[in-house]
Amino acid sequence: MNNENSQCIDQNRYKVYVQNSTQKAFSTPAVTGKDIVSSTPWVLVNGHYYQPTDLTNPAAFAQFYTLHSKK
Repeated sequence: MNNENSQCIDQNRYKVYVQNSTQKAFSTPAVTGKDIVSSTPWVLVNGHYYQPTDLTNPAAFAQFYTLHSKK
């Protein structure tokens, strides 16, 4: 990280933007138009929400992706 990045963070230049974006993300339907983000990560594959039980298991996501990806 360079000095300009550090200053940006230290001076909270984007604090209001981040707060507003977070509030919007947690109160507006996601790209499916029906689900509201309730946690992170929030992953959709063709409108299907991925609810990971183990974030360290890439095979579980690969299986989900294969099931819901367009052929």
